[in-house]
Amino acid sequence: MNHHTERLFLALPFDSREQKEFLSMSASWKHHAEFRKWTHPDDSHITLHFLGDISTEHQTLIGPAVRKAVEDITAFNLCLDKTGVFGQPTHPSVLWLGPTQTPPELTQLYAALGQQLQQSIGYMPESRPYSPHLTLARKYAGEVPFHYGRLSVLEPFCWEVREAVLYRSKPGHHPMYEIIERYPFN
Repeated sequence: MNHHTERLFLALPFDSREQKEFLSMSASWKHHAEFRKWTHPDDSHITLHFLGDISTEHQTLIGPAVRKAVEDITAFNLCLDKTGVFGQPTHPSVLWLGPTQTPPELTQLYAALGQQLQQSIGYMPESRPYSPHLTLARKYAGEVPFHYGRLSVLEPFCWEVREAVLYRSKPGHHPMYEIIERYPFN
């Protein structure tokens, strides 16, 4: 029996030229917010479900489950118009961008994926409320407390979301996420 696993997750890609140009505008933040690790631009995404270490056997069941989950999803608009942190506000663990309001279609997508993955591979979705965000940086290491006022203001970035993507993690690589399959919406 093959016990090979890969660390997988489903996400909304953030990989277009326009999206990368938008992220480049936050590059100056690196000089004003001393985080230990900044996200590689090619690794930018908005996680839907972190699946964890998945066996080869279960990987073959993910595609059909995701296709079924997205069959009733149509393209929708998403705006990153809010900057936030997770962890202690003065020494956060994560700096992120996210929507002020989560579109109902994104909530529907998240729920449909969770349900289909639970049925197909026994995946248990997180019990906490879904908080869509794009991670910019991790582990604040500044000597002075973190403060948003030191960051330049970014204009909101809106786009039409047209697909979900299955990624694999490749620790130690830069970028460290690799696309396995794209699942376009109807």
